[in-house]
Amino acid sequence: MTATGRPRSSNILLRTFSNSSIDVLVPPELRRYANLDKRVVLVGQGRKFELWDEQQWQVETTQAIAFPADGLPPVTLPPPTDPAPPPGSVLGGQVRATALQRLGRVLRSGLAARCRASAAATCVVTASVNATTGRALGLRSKRDRRTTPVYFARGTVRVSAYGEATLRLRLTNVARRHLAARRQPFRAAVRLWAVVAASGVREAAATTIVLQRRG
Repeated sequence: MTATGRPRSSNILLRTFSNSSIDVLVPPELRRYANLDKRVVLVGQGRKFELWDEQQWQVETTQAIAFPADGLPPVTLPPPTDPAPPPGSVLGGQVRATALQRLGRVLRSGLAARCRASAAATCVVTASVNATTGRALGLRSKRDRRTTPVYFARGTVRVSAYGEATLRLRLTNVARRHLAARRQPFRAAVRLWAVVAASGVREAAATTIVLQRRG
């Protein structure tokens, strides 16, 4: 313990992250507590972040949007009200979208989304599904056992200060071909990831929607 009552390892971590160096030193006791191995993932935005073991983070994100192969995904649709910007947010970046989007329209026009910011900014939105869903939809080879998300659409829009802009995420050629070939009905949880950038500041935001093909 230090004179301020804070654990000494906490002070070491604080000094490390306050330094301009890109090297990060995490004390052994904290590495053991978080099960950190060789590869880690930095997760967060604004003034708060978390360090995760890469494999454990992939497991968490896969479970968050996974659904049974023989049934509908257990997706809770987002509420109609706008969520508040995250604590510590500078740009107030948010991404919103219609909770349920039909495959036919997505193939014609792309995934629909809206970006909002409190300052003039560029908003880049990508769409992904988890690895299991990606293989089921043909977006990733069944022999590819990677657990990383499968990104299949992207869009960019310019947002004015305290404004909101609509954009369409264009599907990759591979995604368009495989999704258009599907004849069986399905529902898939799709994660929309937005990066809002302005004047050297970058913030992330995300939301989940459902992509559906009806029989």
